[in-house]
Amino acid sequence: MSIPQITFTVNDQPPIWAKYFAWVRTTNLTFLQSTGVVSFGTLKDNNSQYAYINITNLYAEKCDRIAIINVDTINFTDCVLEDFWTRGYNFSPTCTNFNVRGGKVTGADATQLATAYACKNGSFSNIEVYPKERAVGEKTSLKAYNGCEDITFSNISGLANNEMGCYVHSSKNITFNNVKLKRSTIT
Repeated sequence: MSIPQITFTVNDQPPIWAKYFAWVRTTNLTFLQSTGVVSFGTLKDNNSQYAYINITNLYAEKCDRIAIINVDTINFTDCVLEDFWTRGYNFSPTCTNFNVRGGKVTGADATQLATAYACKNGSFSNIEVYPKERAVGEKTSLKAYNGCEDITFSNISGLANNEMGCYVHSSKNITFNNVKLKRSTIT
């Protein structure tokens, strides 16, 4: 069985002011209102319906968050989320079989690595996290809450948000291996 792929080529010259390229959906063509969509409601079952997403070496800057919604089987490898406004990776709800390996998340005001609402079988490993100097959002760096299961955080380094480094609530089998977050001294 072959895994479906999307391959595209940009043939036209972009505007001289353009710095980045992305597929987006928007209602009013303003930057702050755009939403990038990779996949929604992917499937994986025994009847040959298969969805697999692999994202490698993504560099995203000055965004709100990377939101992954209802996805089964997704991998992020060596991605950098630079100067994010609210969150870094946000898996919610019901994502399964996800892995985030390598890379860095900086600037997020709330949680840098988050799972919520029945996410299962996920891992975050070999990632550096650096929140904003003064977090005013959820004030936690690593989070698993509301029904998450079998989530592992390993080899995570950097700074913890100024109130909580890790938050686990109403979840089970959440593992922290070699998580070394220094507490931010800025209040």
